[in-house]
Amino acid sequence: MQKAVLTAILLLTSATAFAFYDQPAFTYEGAFDYFIISKSLLADNQPQDYEDGVHQGDTSLGVAGTTAVLGADDVPPDAFVEKALLVWVVSKNSADQNAFGDNAVTLITPDGTEHAVTATQMGNGGTPDSLEFESYYKNEILSKYYYYLYRVDVTDIMKTYQEGDPDSPDQLSLTGNYTVKGVDDIYDCLADSNHAYCSSASMVGGWQLILIYGSKQIARKRLYFYYGMEWSSSTMSNPLTIHITGFELPDQAAVKLSVVTSDGDDVDSAKEFLRIKGNLTTNDFLILADQCNPPDLPFNNKFLNYNYKKQPTAECIIEFSYDVDTFLLQYDPNDTTGLINEHIKYGTNAFDFQIGTGSDIVLTNYMMMSVDTKLPAFDIPGMDEKYLLTNSTSPD
Repeated sequence: MQKAVLTAILLLTSATAFAFYDQPAFTYEGAFDYFIISKSLLADNQPQDYEDGVHQGDTSLGVAGTTAVLGADDVPPDAFVEKALLVWVVSKNSADQNAFGDNAVTLITPDGTEHAVTATQMGNGGTPDSLEFESYYKNEILSKYYYYLYRVDVTDIMKTYQEGDPDSPDQLSLTGNYTVKGVDDIYDCLADSNHAYCSSASMVGGWQLILIYGSKQIARKRLYFYYGMEWSSSTMSNPLTIHITGFELPDQAAVKLSVVTSDGDDVDSAKEFLRIKGNLTTNDFLILADQCNPPDLPFNNKFLNYNYKKQPTAECIIEFSYDVDTFLLQYDPNDTTGLINEHIKYGTNAFDFQIGTGSDIVLTNYMMMSVDTKLPAFDIPGMDEKYLLTNSTSPD
């Protein structure tokens, strides 16, 4: 018996009390998993490079839109939509904190149908935070920043698409091309470079479609969704700490964790880190890293996607202005040092994360976590330091 549990969302009364909520906004339990489709809404059209010769997004593609592909191997053939959220993130002209962010965009599903997606509210720099809308406005002496995001429920749109022809008993596949367009207020440095977004390479524009799906080919899992927009810059000695709870790990747990952030870049001199610690361990924080996310540069606009068999993409996905960094924390009976096992031991019901950034800017967005107890084979790579590599290609 599958069940979906929706938990209450606490709304802040002050738009300035930026916080990452420690309780899940919603949870699911059953034969469910998740997949995050994503694409940048930025292009690199400036003739010059930025620091360390690294190219950055400087031109908005928000109006025309961009397309991402959900591949045939990403989800099972019988996958059906249980819940879907469309997320878009923007760096907006900071001249007016009260200017509303664009709350209406278009989602094109693989059948070519254009669907109007409109948030229930129009938000600005003074709007209280909620699951659907958050913003961050920073007024510095030499520069101002105005970032906002929407997370809009598009479950009905996705279910209607998948039902297809009402006279046919067959549902449409979730796989194919997805396009998001009509995000019309991304600051464009190619049009006007006189802004901190341009001089500091901190333009943001991108979208994600979060699919929670069910399938007969999925082992039983519990899914948890957390959210919150927080700013991190120059925090190497005083890291931003995020605490999440509202779950409890079973014995011999297998955890898939996606940490989604905005901005970031691949400038090697801008050192940073991402760490995790389970609440029942006495060990130090564990550094989260993989072949696309070096231990000292995780927020580099490079990441792996994992399909329903927990197989990663063959190469790093590279997208301007955001990261969807996914890590596998899997119990291993041969982990005698407790490198991973100590952080996911039986009864663990909270994680603390540390985000340290140097000169770079990182904005948190959300985390998605799945937990199951069916264990694939997993070998801890030989290494001297506490790095977590997640290139597991074993079957679900």
